[in-house]
Amino acid sequence: MTRPLHKDTRVQRGRSADHRAQERRDASPWRVISVVAAFMSLIPIGLGVAALVANSWRGDHHPSAGAAARADRQPPAPRLLADPERARLRLEAGARRRLERGPIPIDQAMADVAKDGWDEGAAPSTAQVARDHKRVAP
Repeated sequence: MTRPLHKDTRVQRGRSADHRAQERRDASPWRVISVVAAFMSLIPIGLGVAALVANSWRGDHHPSAGAAARADRQPPAPRLLADPERARLRLEAGARRRLERGPIPIDQAMADVAKDGWDEGAAPSTAQVARDHKRVAP
């Protein structure tokens, strides 16, 4: 059962559904075919332009002599310190002073390790620590 149409309702299709004609607002088939054909003809043109551009970028060009000379030069390394050599020597001198002014000068500590040996597996014993302290005491 269907409801009856309202009196102000406009029927969209006045003729039967079997009717095969176009509506007045549709585009004509020839116009649709011509637009599709124009679009399809633009695709090969676009691909051709892209191929020409890619071919021109292939790298067959040779730079001028001036550009080639500038490309071989490298800029100097950045100078992060005003005088890097002096700064390095100052750091090494400070490290050397700390090594020499420790409880045992580094040369004596290396000689002691060479004489006594180096035990990598265990911490030093209490007797060994006491012996080291006695050796350092004035």
